[in-house]
Amino acid sequence: MNECKSVFDYTLELSPDGNVTIKDNCGCALKPETTDMPPIKKIINTRTITITEAEGSQWVYLNPPGIWYLIP
Repeated sequence: MNECKSVFDYTLELSPDGNVTIKDNCGCALKPETTDMPPIKKIINTRTITITEAEGSQWVYLNPPGIWYLIP
């Protein structure tokens, strides 16, 4: 049984071409269902992150938390 309690308990895997894969806590990718918004009761949480990749280097900036990461 899936023990994830929130969408933020999942892992977002970002590929270089910009595609995002959502994986559950077991590492299994979720299948996309629709591009239409399903009926919802209320939006309970929204988060935004900016990922900046520096050209010609191995540095990536994530905001939040506002930190540069060196990718090996």
